[in-house]
Amino acid sequence: MNITDMRRSKAHLFSPSALSLDVTDPEFSDIISRFAFTEVTQFGDLETRDKILISLACVIASNGKEAFHMVLKGALKAGIKEEEIKELIYQSTAYVGVSGILYYLRETNKELDRKGHDFSHEKRTTIKEEERREKGEEVQVKIFGPEMKGSSLKGDDESRHISRWISENCYGDYYTREGLSLKDRELITFTILLSSGCTDNQLKRHIQGNLNLNRSRKELIEAASECIPFIGYPKVLKAIDAIDELTLKTKSAD
Repeated sequence: MNITDMRRSKAHLFSPSALSLDVTDPEFSDIISRFAFTEVTQFGDLETRDKILISLACVIASNGKEAFHMVLKGALKAGIKEEEIKELIYQSTAYVGVSGILYYLRETNKELDRKGHDFSHEKRTTIKEEERREKGEEVQVKIFGPEMKGSSLKGDDESRHISRWISENCYGDYYTREGLSLKDRELITFTILLSSGCTDNQLKRHIQGNLNLNRSRKELIEAASECIPFIGYPKVLKAIDAIDELTLKTKSAD
């Protein structure tokens, strides 16, 4: 069975039994199974592949270590490519830091090793060391528009180095790699930011980035909705407010 065949539901991929709840908390297990792995996963029109990438990014950003094992196994069962999973974790470093991804990278490597994965040919870099700033800025321009040209030089003397690092490291080191499309990467970034409860400005910036890459308002709301079982309602509702602010010409009065 391929990803297209599994499109409408992840219920058979993820199970609360993986969290050892069936015996200790059977009623809670039933609630989670019905809501998280049936109702939520059957909602909307996102491809199953996108839903699984969203789930992976969500549990990493929210430090959901036990849930990660369940999602990782479901992702591999569904046919998500090993390099896609690894690239998602690499990219997450720019938003949650090395300390936020080491556990997930090591556990992924253990799981892939058990499946006989060959790590010796993992080279997905597409640029040279000296091109990091230039190529990173090019990615920023593709996502956010021509005003990002020269963004690595912006800022005052005390903070300009961060602008340079954003171009060179966040976009140059990660976004230029093979394994995920630019559209995939922006969806992942949006998911990480909303799941970690990031500041409004950063979240809105990447909502706009997704819109610029032809993600629709509907897709972004569906992506945010996929996160509810893992992070709860408040962060998702905050993200939807930000989506509304950027996509609706008028908002209903409170």
